[in-house]
Amino acid sequence: SHFGSRWVWLLVTVPCLCKTQMLCHSMHLILFAQVAASAFAMVHRATLSNEAALRAASQLANSPDQALGTLKGLFDGYISKYSEEQANWQEAKAEMDNLVNVTKDAQAKESAINEKFKMQDEHEGKLQSIAGFIRTLDSAIQAMHAAGDGKTWLDKYPDTKKKVDEIYSAHPALLAQSSRLVAAGGKLAVGGMSGAAQTTWMSRLVQEARVYLNYLGGGLKATHS
Repeated sequence: SHFGSRWVWLLVTVPCLCKTQMLCHSMHLILFAQVAASAFAMVHRATLSNEAALRAASQLANSPDQALGTLKGLFDGYISKYSEEQANWQEAKAEMDNLVNVTKDAQAKESAINEKFKMQDEHEGKLQSIAGFIRTLDSAIQAMHAAGDGKTWLDKYPDTKKKVDEIYSAHPALLAQSSRLVAAGGKLAVGGMSGAAQTTWMSRLVQEARVYLNYLGGGLKATHS
């Protein structure tokens, strides 16, 4: 995460900025505790998310309605995480800008500027990953909702559709990707897959989406009806 990277970077650069040995030592102890706590939380979340994802995948095989509700909950979760990532970056960017401005040492200032660029790259990569899951889930839900009237399932939810359109505008390459999801007779058909293959594909999608969403620190939201 941006904050995790920032802590690691500060562990390296703090010695250059500390005025006294005692202050430097204290700051190292605080930063080390932050890094250790973050690492423990990440491992714990990953373990819980894997268990939850496996349970969820096993429950979807014979329940299209449950599968649809789960997909919508994941979709809403990713929309929230996208907005949260944008807000987190604005906060981190402001802090890094302030650090650059108050740093007098030329070498330390250059290091801070380089770190800011690295954090920005990580931020943009995370947004791209989240947007990719949004696109995949959107396509899967649309395939299950298809009614042959030319409308998308999001047309019923204008506020959500506006957010999604803004995300797609920021990541135009996602729209250029041809979806393997097609509607056939109102039922989900994935690239000509059989019913069993479709179930396997859907379970895998739900599992992967839940694991990554939990890794991001999110969870299923209340679904659209």
